[in-house]
Amino acid sequence: MPGATPVRTLNGVNPHQFQQREFQQRPTAAPRTASRFFGLYVLIVMAAVVAATAPVLFGADATYLGVVTPLFMWVPAATVLLLHLVLRPRGPDGERLPLFRTAALPLRPVRPVVFGALVITAGLCLLPVVTILAGGAIGVIDVGATPEATALIPLIVPTVIVLMVSTLGEESAWRGYLTTLLGPRGFWGTTLLIGGLWALWHLPLTGAYWIAGDMAGREVLTTTVNLLLAAVALSALRFMTGSVWPAVLGHALHNALLQFAYSNFMTPTRELSDAAYWTFTAVAWTMWIVLDAVLVLLAHRRPNSRV
Repeated sequence: MPGATPVRTLNGVNPHQFQQREFQQRPTAAPRTASRFFGLYVLIVMAAVVAATAPVLFGADATYLGVVTPLFMWVPAATVLLLHLVLRPRGPDGERLPLFRTAALPLRPVRPVVFGALVITAGLCLLPVVTILAGGAIGVIDVGATPEATALIPLIVPTVIVLMVSTLGEESAWRGYLTTLLGPRGFWGTTLLIGGLWALWHLPLTGAYWIAGDMAGREVLTTTVNLLLAAVALSALRFMTGSVWPAVLGHALHNALLQFAYSNFMTPTRELSDAAYWTFTAVAWTMWIVLDAVLVLLAHRRPNSRV
């Protein structure tokens, strides 16, 4: 139309159209195939975790769970591999889905992977610091380092590297293969479905510790919510970068940094009164929501956002 303002494009795509479809991913498997795969996956991983924790229900000491858990973190990946070999899922072109790419394991392109790794590292370093300082500022916790804190700091990086071996077993399934299969549901549909199952999958373990008296009931609840909030961050990293590796790193950082900070720089949560505990937890959840919002916004705006 003469005189009309030309529409700017990004790689030939109208940016308005791009924003609308950014989280709507191209199907990689027939919906029926994806649903069947996911349904069988749920049955297997839930049966496995219930079986692993059942001895505690019959009076067994929960100490064995500390040994089993790192190995058990590879159950999701093993389940995906089994179902991939048995069901032989195919893409829309009729060809079999490649295992490695469907699990989002390739490191290329490198730039978005590095960007995602830097963002989640900064976010999970800041999260406990801001949470602890805020909790101290409102008077619900005492802020201060334990005598062991300084000696433990050099161990953080090696611990994260070791933990990544275990978190790879989880993330290659949850934020890898399953996110690829369920990606056509969009960001929130995929994130809530996988994140909800991920939190539910941990519940028999935290419940076993509660039954054994090693974890308070309030900690079971907060851990479940924490997992849901963490799931949003990890899913945003996958959508942002197209790779599972930033989520693998983020999961390891979550397990290492938060535990280290909350155990060494503040009043132990088990010693807090209910009022102080829930006030501090509200502060922590608020910080998680802020981090999630930032990551989702970055995922939504980056032009290479994909599953």
